[in-house]
Order: sequence, then structure tokens, then C-alpha cells
Amino acid sequence: MHYITEGELRRSYAQEHFDTFKLPAGARLTPSARQFLIDFRIDFESLYYKKNAVNKEKHVAHEDSHQTQALKDDMRILGARLRLLSRKALGINNDTAHLLECVGSAWQKGKLAQAECCSDDQQEKSVCKTMPEVIPSLPLNACVHPVYFEMAVMCGELLRFIHFWNMTCSDEHVCSAISSWTCQASTVFYALKESMEQVEEETSCD
Repeated sequence: MHYITEGELRRSYAQEHFDTFKLPAGARLTPSARQFLIDFRIDFESLYYKKNAVNKEKHVAHEDSHQTQALKDDMRILGARLRLLSRKALGINNDTAHLLECVGSAWQKGKLAQAECCSDDQQEKSVCKTMPEVIPSLPLNACVHPVYFEMAVMCGELLRFIHFWNMTCSDEHVCSAISSWTCQASTVFYALKESMEQVEEETSCD
């Protein structure tokens, strides 16, 4: 790495006065050289910091694109699992099955589901609530269809992904995308939870 000295700057300035100085690639200023530029009111910091700011923006944008892509990858995984669960729930709990299929199909494409997928009642119940720490539990009862136990597993998966992505939120743009997804994941969670609570109530009354 080359360090530009005060002597070099003085010689250049003596040959031809200049009011801006651009650091060559890979070069640095010695403390005395920097002070020379300040004393002679030669602009150099704005050029230096502007270049660094552009590089920083590119780096942040690069990190954002990686984080956004990773979120979409997780959405696709969960989308496929939601659709599988939807197929198993069909004929047992059709309302939940249709919700899982609608949301899962969108997530598999790396997109958020349309609002029409969720009823107004389902959206009001989630409204981006703080996710509960306890995964819904069902009694070991022969009357409870195994698909409801698989719904409990899915609730656990949703909680794990939501908690992870909330912790990795570091940039405003990425946080906005994460917030939109976690709200939708919350809606699915509460729909599954309601289905399990309903079947638990029904079996306890038998």
C-alpha cells in the first residue's frame, strides 16, 4: 500500500495549484499530508467518503438481496409443507385445507398470498400479534385424527421460522418484507390453532 506524503503533495502543488485531490486506488494519506490538504483548503474528504458511501450502499444492497432470497427460500419450503398438510386435511377440515392450499401455493412461488386467502375473522385474530411461546398440544385420544397432530408440528415450524426471521431483521427494507410475511404466518398459525382447539373441545364433550 502506498502512503502519500506531505512532500509529494507540496511538490505537486508547487507545479500546479489544485483545489481537489483524489486518492489513487489503494493509496492512503500520511497524517501530515492530510493536514496539508486541510490547511490549503483542498477538498479530498468528500471525494473519499462519497466513494466509501457508494461502496457501503452496494454492500448493504448485496446483503439485503441475500437475506431476501433466503427468506423466499424458507417461504418455498414452508409453502410445500402447507400444501402437503392441506392435502391430508382435505375431507377432514376443508376450511383449513383451503387456507393452507391458498397460502402454500403463493409461498411456494416466493410470494405472499392474496388477502382473499384468509377470511376477515382469521386476519383479525392474528393482526400481527406476538406469537405465543407454547405450541398447541392435543390429548392422546383415538378420536383425534392424526392430521391435527401434524397441524401442531406445523405450528412449531411456523414459530421457529418466525422467531428466527424476527431476530435477523436488520435493515428497514428487509424488515418490511419480514414483517409482512410474519403477519401472514401468524394468520396461518392461529387458523391451525383454532382448528385444534375446536377438535379438542369436540372430543372432550364426547
